Amino acid sequence: MADNETYISDLSQIIEIKPADSFIVETTEGTKRILWQDIIVGQDNVDFYNLITQNEVDILTLSANQLTLSGEVAELSTTVTSITSDNTLRDQYGWAYIEFDELGSITLTTSSQNVESIVAQNVGGGLGAVKINVPTGTVNFQNAQIQVTLNFSISGNNFNSNICSLSPAIFERGDDYFIVGANAIFQEIVSTSALQTASFSSDLQSRVVQTGSTSTTTPTLSIAGVGGGDISPFVVTNVSPSTITINYQGENASISTTSLTYDYQSVTKLTSGPVLASEDGGNTQGLNIQFRW
Repeated sequence: MADNETYISDLSQIIEIKPADSFIVETTEGTKRILWQDIIVGQDNVDFYNLITQNEVDILTLSANQLTLSGEVAELSTTVTSITSDNTLRDQYGWAYIEFDELGSITLTTSSQNVESIVAQNVGGGLGAVKINVPTGTVNFQNAQIQVTLNFSISGNNFNSNICSLSPAIFERGDDYFIVGANAIFQEIVSTSALQTASFSSDLQSRVVQTGSTSTTTPTLSIAGVGGGDISPFVVTNVSPSTITINYQGENASISTTSLTYDYQSVTKLTSGPVLASEDGGNTQGLNIQFRW
């Protein structure tokens, strides 16, 4: 009997269980054979089922969190794009502030990082502008927006009543620079004398009349720009002999003269004028410049 016994250790070893392989199972209905591919392990036969269930819940939660995070990432991406766009616009902006004294000389300059230099320029009749330079290749000012304002629209001389009305102006645009300043209208108060009337005395005049006749004449005097006037006497009557020559000087032929002195305002448009301090001398003129491209 001992020779017919077979032990498990005596059986040949296989590498894997294939679907068509069978198991021998002892059931209440007897010993049965079941294919490996038909084996079903129920929940009650899995001692780590609760762990699997919890992992499933965690996986579903993680999936929902991932969807939420994906939406937040998309929103964040939009925000980053908007911030990038804002930064781009911010980089495409520059400004400068320049102060001038009563002689039109620059006394102070402040500017943004997009301004490389500020240089005084002679435009037209005198110092009336500044040249704003930016780094080469940064801006093409041919199409850029440039805004210029003045702290005071009227500049003047402290020693007389002359004033100069200023208006901001852009004189030149280049690839990486522009020149700005002010156009000027100079208003000057002056005095002059004008001839009001003229002086004139008539020459000796003669008239021939007959005896017994009555002759009436009214000589006149006319001066250009003044007008006309009668000369007296104007009646000659009852004279003898038969003809006589009467000489007379006109009584109203002398016209008095007077002159009038008056002030008037002379207005001269200048191509450009100095950007001076305000007319009261107590304030410094400021030139405010902003540009965007």
